Formats: sequence, structure tokens, C-alpha cells
Amino acid sequence: MITPGFSLPDAAGQVWTLDKLFAAARQPLLLLFTDHACSACDALLPQVARWQQDHAERLTIAIVNGGSSAGGVAVSREHGLRNLLVDEDRMLLTTYGLTATPSALLIDTDQILAAAPAVGSAEIADLVAGALQPRGRSTIARRALLFASAMVVPAVFSPRATARGLTWANWRPKQVKFAGGWLCKQRYALCTKAACKPSPSDPNILICRCVVEYGYSYGYTSCAERAPVDRRLVSTFSTQNTSHHTRTMTCTSRAQWANCLDVECEIDPYNPRNAVCRCKSVESGDFFTFGGNCDTSTCTSVIWSAATPPGVPFQAAMESIGLSVTLPEACPTGTDNDGLPVYWP
Repeated sequence: MITPGFSLPDAAGQVWTLDKLFAAARQPLLLLFTDHACSACDALLPQVARWQQDHAERLTIAIVNGGSSAGGVAVSREHGLRNLLVDEDRMLLTTYGLTATPSALLIDTDQILAAAPAVGSAEIADLVAGALQPRGRSTIARRALLFASAMVVPAVFSPRATARGLTWANWRPKQVKFAGGWLCKQRYALCTKAACKPSPSDPNILICRCVVEYGYSYGYTSCAERAPVDRRLVSTFSTQNTSHHTRTMTCTSRAQWANCLDVECEIDPYNPRNAVCRCKSVESGDFFTFGGNCDTSTCTSVIWSAATPPGVPFQAAMESIGLSVTLPEACPTGTDNDGLPVYWP
């Protein structure tokens, strides 16, 4: 799978991207993630400077340092490091799904991850040694496969990466900013089939009983804002609770429905698999839901959690990290869905 790109300044303020690093030298790239508050990183940096000097013609090493730009300048000068990029908010570390420093990624010239992430000085040294071996790709591949065997994550692999026996499909970022929203891997509430009731205290709020899921979901608030805290969750969108029996029912009569995207929910204390969400009351002409089992008479008799076209780009966001999802088909011909497009792309 193609490695996600980035844009970060170096210690001198020049902006670098993944493409620019490869354009400077068509050779494998090691991204080393460090932090100004990491003592193990400080201990490793003199060795990194030697690697950069001794192997500059065979391996590009770029350091992504978490913390202030002033701290990055000081670290670069102290150790004589090249290609030190500054990630003040540590977003790239999080985007790539890494949780510790020092850690490293080896990316080949096709911008495909060439091995499992290395964490700690010993693994990073092993990763560098493998990258410098003339026939080291098979060694790296074996290491990647050993890593992959310890993780069970459904995936669609890049054909080029699979041909090499190498893939980062079993290691993916926990958050991705995509098309104005965020794809996050965490616990969330899912309301795509929920039937709702009016709030007894607020006419603008509908109370929906939803399910609690863990995995990737899409919404327009950041992953940090959506992070579960105690019994609090946020409702976002995914296809996680669908099956081959699920259908997309489009309602064309103006009726009340619930917009549950990015709303706060509370886990049911008696059943932690359920959550109660305070969704927004909406009334519009066309809306669609995964509930109703294609019985369009329920468009007006039930208040469904629903959405209006074009929905959210969940499918495209998942494809951006190499995962495919199957969207529910439209209700069969003979329902009110005749001739209407099916969304939630």
C-alpha cells in the first residue's frame, strides 16, 4: 500500500514532502520518529548521524522530531543531523499509528512500506542493517510477515506490495483527515439502523438507542474530540453493523428523521453494547436509512436515524488506507427507491 504523504518543515524552515524526499535521492527512505522529551531518542541520535554520513548513497534517513521548531534546530546542531523535520503537534506520528519514540518506518522507492514498524533502538538498528543488505529485501519481508502474523486486521493489499510479500495493510494509521472530516479508529456509537423517539424536554432533540462499536468510523469532529471518556461516546458513521441483508431505504415523503452524526451519546449502564444518543430532529423531503427493512410505510410511522444525499465519504476514506467496504444495496424495485441514487459514498 502507498504510504500517506505529509508536508513538514525542516529545522531551517524549508518544507519537505514525501515526494520531495524521494526526488532528492531515488533510494529507500527511513523515517525515524523522535521527540525532544525522549531520552532514548537522544541516546540514539549520534548513531543516526553516523548512519546518515556513512550510508548517504544507499539510504535516506529523515528524522521527524516531535516538539518545537527551536528544539529541532538545537537537536540538529548538537548532533550534526541532516533532514530533521519538525512535527510540532506530533500529528504525523499519530497519523501513521505509532505510539512510541524512537520508532522508524522503512519506505521503498515506490513509496510502499517495506517492513513492519521498528520500535526502540535495537529494532531500528536491525531495520537499518536489513535495508543496507544487497539482498536484504527477503530478510525484511520475513520480518514484516512475522509482524503481520501477530495481528488480525481485515485488509485489501496493494498489488505491488503483495507481489513483494510486503505490506503495511496490517498496520494502519488510527486517524486520517479526509475530505473535511476524520476517519478514526476507536470506540464509537453507531445509529444507522436506530429508531428514535422525541425527547420529553427538548423538541429539537430525538433520543436514539444505538449500538457501541470499535473500529474505523467517519465524522466531522476530530478524533480527539470523539475519543470515548468514561461512558461518553460520539456517534459517527460506518458500515460496521451491516450485513448482506442490509438495504438502503430512501424515503421521499417529507417526514421527521434523526441526524445522529457527531452527537454525544452515553453508554447504557445496564447493557454496554448499547448507547443512548441525543440526535438532532430534522424534517426534509428525501432521506435514507439502513433501517426499515425496505418497508417504506415506516418512513412516516417511525423516526429513523438517517441522512440526506450525498452522505459522508466513508467508503473513499477507507479506500485511502487500503480497506474496502461494501455499501448496502438499494431496496429492490417496487419500493419508493425506484430511480433514486444510493449514497453514503
